[in-house]
Amino acid sequence: MSSMENENNGENDEIVDSDKEDSNDDSNSNSSSSDEFESSDLECVDKDKEYNNILVDVEKQFYLIRLLYKNEKNFEIDTKIQQICEGIAPEYIQPFEELIAQNRIRLEIAELIRNYRLNNLKQFYDAEKLAAEQNYMNEKELLKDSIRKDVEEKIQKLNEERYKADSEFFSVSVNYMKKSRKYSYNDDYNGGHHEKRRKAVPISGPYIIHRLKEDEIKEDVNFIKCCLRSQKNNYSMHHHNNNNNHQYSHHF
Repeated sequence: MSSMENENNGENDEIVDSDKEDSNDDSNSNSSSSDEFESSDLECVDKDKEYNNILVDVEKQFYLIRLLYKNEKNFEIDTKIQQICEGIAPEYIQPFEELIAQNRIRLEIAELIRNYRLNNLKQFYDAEKLAAEQNYMNEKELLKDSIRKDVEEKIQKLNEERYKADSEFFSVSVNYMKKSRKYSYNDDYNGGHHEKRRKAVPISGPYIIHRLKEDEIKEDVNFIKCCLRSQKNNYSMHHHNNNNNHQYSHHF
């Protein structure tokens, strides 16, 4: 580039000098002016050739510089790619560290959310379990009360039927005894009415005077024992049922 500038400067100087010479030689003849024009044309042709050669050299240098720049950029890009793959590139380290920090924060937040949700689920499970247990206990108590009432009603009905049967049996037995005694007394009275009445014999001491026969007395004694035994059995059965009811309720 400096050579081109020097050449341009020289050319300008020559043109100026030629102008001066032309101005000074205006008074010369036409033959001398024609020679000078021919020499200036030759010089212009030479200058064009020189400038063309300089332009070709400049283009070659520009191509070489562009190729060198391209190679340098490719080498720089390959170096950056290798550094990024190895994890040592400055442009890669800082964003990667920021990404790691963001990932750590997100993991901590996810862990907290997980713990909160697990705690919520545990509380919900405990509440459902407690409600189910309370419902089970309430249903159990209601079922026990229902079964207890049914059993007590059945026991009461059985006792009432037993008492009714015993009372009916007792009344039937008493009526039967009264009728049998009445018939036996009438037979004795009618049979011994015409007999001669015996003379009354004085009796001293705490004796019971009756007009029953020995068989009738034994029958009455057996009947009384049977009634007492039945009442005793009923009492023991009723007491046993009460104990069973108490144990049954205690068991539930």
